[in-house]
Amino acid sequence: MNFRLLRLIMLFGEIFAITPRRNKVKKIRTKIYSICVITALMVASTISVLYYRQPLYVNFSPIKLVLTISMVLIVNIFNCYTVLAPVYFKRRQYCFLIRMLEQNDNVTLDDLCEKIPFYAGFVAPNVIYWGITVYVSYVWTDILGFEYYEQYFVEVIQLYFQFYYSYFLCMFVKVFVGKYKYVNFLLSEQILYMQMRRPTTLERFPISMRRIENLVCFLKEMNVAFNDVFGWPIILIILYSSILLLNYLDDIFKNSFGYSKNQYVGVIISNISVVFLANIGTIALILLCDLVLDEAKTTTLLAYKLRQYALLVEKQEISDFITLMSDNFPQFTAAGFFSLECWLVEKMAALWRAVKSVIVGLVLCVREKALV
Repeated sequence: MNFRLLRLIMLFGEIFAITPRRNKVKKIRTKIYSICVITALMVASTISVLYYRQPLYVNFSPIKLVLTISMVLIVNIFNCYTVLAPVYFKRRQYCFLIRMLEQNDNVTLDDLCEKIPFYAGFVAPNVIYWGITVYVSYVWTDILGFEYYEQYFVEVIQLYFQFYYSYFLCMFVKVFVGKYKYVNFLLSEQILYMQMRRPTTLERFPISMRRIENLVCFLKEMNVAFNDVFGWPIILIILYSSILLLNYLDDIFKNSFGYSKNQYVGVIISNISVVFLANIGTIALILLCDLVLDEAKTTTLLAYKLRQYALLVEKQEISDFITLMSDNFPQFTAAGFFSLECWLVEKMAALWRAVKSVIVGLVLCVREKALV
């Protein structure tokens, strides 16, 4: 399921010039198309910010202005990198990563337990995104009229680019999860053979261990390539979603623009919805990266368990595999600045708890004022 879904995501991502196919990366028309896409985005974003939104920025506080400009810069840098990197300065690494994926796309357990059509995994997130986007557009059209589309239509497209790319990264990391599960399946199978001590166990053992070792080395090589190609987009996604959260809280906590009561409720719901769209992909990506690490830890534990049932001649080879696993343990990083592990989600959860406390406090204050 993961591989077919990933291919489908990359096929549609090619329309946005963010996931070109390996056999088309070097073609001139692919390079021209990527330049046209990024030029159109940058021109539209510049016009939107400097012409249509500039009057709004005059009334912003210094902090809100800095946050807003930071968001604009980050999302534009993100667009430039994701569109231009695969066909220009990260072309070799990108092609290498996709080639590794294509050559080993049969090493997974996911297809054995597939119950839901793979394309449902593509349709559902898009339906959710555009459903929320339609509601947000309805709320702001009621407030701003056609000016909303003049000011924020480009931002909606750019947010979708980021949402789609985050989903693409999540599906890519799920491939790692499936492959490490397959490694653990092979080790569990070997443990079962060891326990039963069939006559063919000694003959199969070296072949099975060599196969597992090759797969572990392949996964580490793929992990390094993944960090090299996608490290910067990941850190830009995390920065953008974090700043967007801080920026949108300003409109949630205070009615800065004098909206009516009904409009204010709509603004709060729409802002929370946009924050959800921007952060759900980040949180899912971090959790999936952490899941890969958990599967890799399980691999090491299974190797130790395998050594318990091994004969003396087999124990040295298993010890060598444990050393190999330790030296090639997976690590996902955001451009090398920090690792993508569960503690990041814990920090984000702590921030959300603090936000929730503030919201409850504000609601209580509003109620008290209403009673007075």
